Amino acid sequence: MKHKSMPSWRRAGVSEVVASLLLLLIVLSLSVLVFLYGVGALRLSQSILSYEFLTERRTLRERLTIVDVWFHDGEASVAVFNHGPTPVRVVGLYVNDTPLQVAEPVEVEAGCLSWVNASFSYQLGAVYRVKVTTELGGEAVAEARAP
Repeated sequence: MKHKSMPSWRRAGVSEVVASLLLLLIVLSLSVLVFLYGVGALRLSQSILSYEFLTERRTLRERLTIVDVWFHDGEASVAVFNHGPTPVRVVGLYVNDTPLQVAEPVEVEAGCLSWVNASFSYQLGAVYRVKVTTELGGEAVAEARAP
């Protein structure tokens, strides 16, 4: 018995169907990969924004006031009052926008007053702009005259 081979016009139709299915499979696979990448990127940006909002909220809750500035013995002492609801960590002291070396950060509890000290050579009778900054970026500014 002689095998008859399929006519070429019938084989061509099967090839087109298989090729179309393979192309569809490739497109769907790529679509799934793009979707998964997008979901991951969205979750990452969501967590970053959540952290930024939390930090901003904590910064807005910081409320500092410079109560007193005292220049003595080559040193500047600044009294800082925290009238906000959260503890504040003072990390920087500036006089006329020049940073002074603070020995260690000063923790100021809510409703409390603390002193921040740094070495500073002052001129008698001069007026200085004093600024303290917190760990989260809050600040308080005052002007004071050296004795």
